[in-house]
Amino acid sequence: MIHYIIQTIAFQLVFLIFYEVFLKKETFFNWNRIYLLSTALLSLILPFVKVDSFKNVVSQNYIVSFPKLAFETQTPIVLDEVVLQGVNTSYDMLWYISAILILGCALALLYFLYRIISIVKLIYKNPKTKQNHIRIVQMLNSSAAFSFFNYVFLGEKIDAQNRESILKHELVHINQKHTLDLLFFELLRIVFWFNPFVYMYQNRTSDLHEFIADSKAVKNNKKQYYENLLSQVFDTKAVSFINPFFKQSLIKKRIIMLQKSKSKQYQLLKYALLIPMVLGMLVYASCSDESNHVKKQDELNLSQYSYSLKKGEELVGAKKEIHNNYEAFLKNNPEYVAWAQISSDESEITYSVHSKLEEIPEGLTRTEVSSSNGSYLMYTNLPNSNNGRPESGELLNKIDAVKEQIEVQGNISDKEEKGIELLFNMLTLNAENVNQKLIEDVQNFNNAKSKSELHQRISDLFLAIQEQGNMSVEEELSLKTLLTLVSKAGLNSSFYEEVKDRIEIPFAIIDKVPEFPNSKAFASQEESKVFFNNKINMFVGQNFNTELANTLKLSGAQKISVFFKIGHDGQIKDIKARASHPELEAEAIRVVSMLPTMVPGEQNGKQVTVPYYLPIKFEVK
Repeated sequence: MIHYIIQTIAFQLVFLIFYEVFLKKETFFNWNRIYLLSTALLSLILPFVKVDSFKNVVSQNYIVSFPKLAFETQTPIVLDEVVLQGVNTSYDMLWYISAILILGCALALLYFLYRIISIVKLIYKNPKTKQNHIRIVQMLNSSAAFSFFNYVFLGEKIDAQNRESILKHELVHINQKHTLDLLFFELLRIVFWFNPFVYMYQNRTSDLHEFIADSKAVKNNKKQYYENLLSQVFDTKAVSFINPFFKQSLIKKRIIMLQKSKSKQYQLLKYALLIPMVLGMLVYASCSDESNHVKKQDELNLSQYSYSLKKGEELVGAKKEIHNNYEAFLKNNPEYVAWAQISSDESEITYSVHSKLEEIPEGLTRTEVSSSNGSYLMYTNLPNSNNGRPESGELLNKIDAVKEQIEVQGNISDKEEKGIELLFNMLTLNAENVNQKLIEDVQNFNNAKSKSELHQRISDLFLAIQEQGNMSVEEELSLKTLLTLVSKAGLNSSFYEEVKDRIEIPFAIIDKVPEFPNSKAFASQEESKVFFNNKINMFVGQNFNTELANTLKLSGAQKISVFFKIGHDGQIKDIKARASHPELEAEAIRVVSMLPTMVPGEQNGKQVTVPYYLPIKFEVK
């Protein structure tokens, strides 16, 4: 709502500046009237118009990457959103602002009704005569003159000679329905009583009404008309939605306009400038999303743009969508920056969005992320030259590079499969019994003339192992994990027991998803997932402390993103949460950690670890 009000005021300011600079001095009074009415209406409608072709489209292939840094976790199973209800009985600043706006509207409405009643009283208390389709109200003991709809109010003190020219003037107001214009702005003044530009719109329109009426009425007796305007100061009702004939502050302008030569027809081209101006506003309105702009903290949920990636993890599925929204938000909101924080062991990186005013954690370095459709600032703790690993980091990088290429390709050729097989045989080789044939096969593989990208990376890995000599425990386990996932033996390989804690299987290929203990048998994976979703929803709903709504003085929808894994032993582990308040994160972690030990997921008859993503929506009234 606040964003809509700001956009409306901004658009009205631009339209009024254009009017003051280019159109105000022209004698195209009817065109100017149309301009003021249409732009006032456009300023109310444009913030709602979203043209998809104008939006800032984020490239689906654009991913922020860091030197020699890969990720290992597979795509998590995305659970159905848990919706919690909470009530905040405390009042915040939003409540007071809303109360002031409503009170202002109520007072403005009462004042409008008071003035309407005043006009109605004038009609009933004074004598009236009918002339064609208009009614003339003769106000006793008054020299005022104005019109309202089909009523012309004339003071009895106005002499007969002046009455005729004044009547012609007011008849123009009636015929052209000028009262409707002013009532339109009067209604805007009730709703947007705090907006000064609505008052300016009404004043400019009222002036135009007088110029239009003067230009029509002066044709018969210009001398007499000037005398009427230059005679004594007449009293006029101070009502913003009537058309007064005698308005002291406007008389000089009216005389100037009457004497001014008509504008040349080519000056009408100025109105064509309205087209690019409106298009620019459409682009702004389309590219801006209220959820992507500065809002009150309760409405702006920055946690929805946060996500974490493990080493070797592909940016796909739910996280890919979060990443796209994260980049679109940052490119459209320069008052916000990204933080990319790499864990101390460089096994995980967490992306999040923060206000520029927020204190930057120590150790983060400023950098700019750019693409063809925009840029944004990022603060990150970039790894050192060897990725923070002691000497052996280069070999781990080579292993990661092989895994990355396999993920990119999606399949392995016969030649590439031969390299995987050689790696597998190398790890199973007894160090005391040198296998000359294996050595020759590796040399032939490395010396092949035509190599694919994966073939080259496997060769580089062989060379790195040869240069280093012995592998560390971490390097050996990383290579065994890779081979367990991609070799023909798969989970039945001799390495499985050593690396089963490291292996995670995505939902897309897993044979059997984890289940709650004592669950019944299901006919399909989909039925099992629905049952699991329902149980998770029920469990979180029963155990989440909704009193936090009061404690933290929350309002609106609070998003909480929870990532966790069900290990090969059924235990809930590696729970992480992201929310707008640390207390919400802690509560989400507490609740998920209370989940019972599950029946673990299975792949090829082996119990495996399965990652999950659980979105929680905490709606506070």
